[in-house]
Amino acid sequence: MIYFSNTILYLTGAYSLYVTLYLLFINKELNFINPFFLLLILFQAYFLLPAIFIEEIRYYYNWSFSDEDIFFASILTSLLLSVFSAIAYKFKHIKLREYSTIKISKSIKIIWFLILIYLIYVTYHKFTVGELFFNTNYKGTEDIYKLKNLAYLLIPISALYYISSKKFFIFLPSILIIVLDLLEGSRTTALLILIPMFLIFSIVNRKMYIPYILSFIILLSVVGIFRSDNVVQNTPTYLNSMGEFRETYLPLPIFIGDDDFIGRGDMYTFLSSISFSFLQPLRNEISKTIVFPGQYSARAIGRGYGLGANIIMDSIYYGYLFIFVTIGFVLLISYYFYITIQKVPMVYSIIFMSYFFIFLRLSIREGVFYNMSLMAFIMIVYMMPILILNKFSKRIKGYNDENK
Repeated sequence: MIYFSNTILYLTGAYSLYVTLYLLFINKELNFINPFFLLLILFQAYFLLPAIFIEEIRYYYNWSFSDEDIFFASILTSLLLSVFSAIAYKFKHIKLREYSTIKISKSIKIIWFLILIYLIYVTYHKFTVGELFFNTNYKGTEDIYKLKNLAYLLIPISALYYISSKKFFIFLPSILIIVLDLLEGSRTTALLILIPMFLIFSIVNRKMYIPYILSFIILLSVVGIFRSDNVVQNTPTYLNSMGEFRETYLPLPIFIGDDDFIGRGDMYTFLSSISFSFLQPLRNEISKTIVFPGQYSARAIGRGYGLGANIIMDSIYYGYLFIFVTIGFVLLISYYFYITIQKVPMVYSIIFMSYFFIFLRLSIREGVFYNMSLMAFIMIVYMMPILILNKFSKRIKGYNDENK
């Protein structure tokens, strides 16, 4: 049984790898702004990779799911991988509007400067109180300095500012956030910063920067390995280094045959998941009355930080047929961005795809509907004010220049 599913998995994996390499060859850096390509590589990382090593993961980490669970998880992974590979190939052509220089308002520069000063203060404060060291016991952070909020805000600011000036010092606030987050033993906020930085450099300079990508992946993997609570002794390094890829996939074989989990969700839970991001004053009350897929699986597994849900688990919580709804929705959203980024100025394409990349990754890890609604909320709160401020300031300046 497992031999058959492994054969299917290897064949679909080989096909998806061929599609990936082919797209990299013909489109180069433009792939990094193609939502269907991003969907494919994220699914490869979070599902294909751990699925290949799932028997070894089960053995070394002492999981109790059966061969039958592995079989169905592998088959489902193979089917979705085939779909994403075929669609990525279908929508392989992408063309952005020609690059043009832009000007940004002084207001944006002032906001950037204030963020930099604040981050310098945070760094100094953490140093003086003895908190500026690498945390090897990471269990999630409260983000008391609001680094994640600043990371979301810096996406449009950094893109606009860098493309207008081409000066590397624009990324000083971003680098400080990366250092502070990695020293916490975290990687989440660092990724929020690294993704837009990478897209900006790659698209503007028309280079893929593959060595840099690999270096960052290795760096983030090393951070995961040295977080002692996430490492099992006497386990091969390559299994420990999978980190969140392994943790994301594991709930699938664990719950794929669990009748108490499958179909447990109802319409009220689903609608609450979609609207959760926008109901800020009611979030605590909703969390007390509704059990979301990630909450249920984390409590049932009971092995601490890192194990919750994923895009497939979030679907079958409402029944197996809901997988079609989820995949259809994520493909529809991807198509919307695919069309939009080819119509707007390039700097907007980079900004939009930075947010999309960040929340597509979270959708693969935790579920689509909550994270896509969260993306809409974050873009409204953090992106739109900056874009409106920049456009409004330029209009005022143009009006004043005309009336001098």
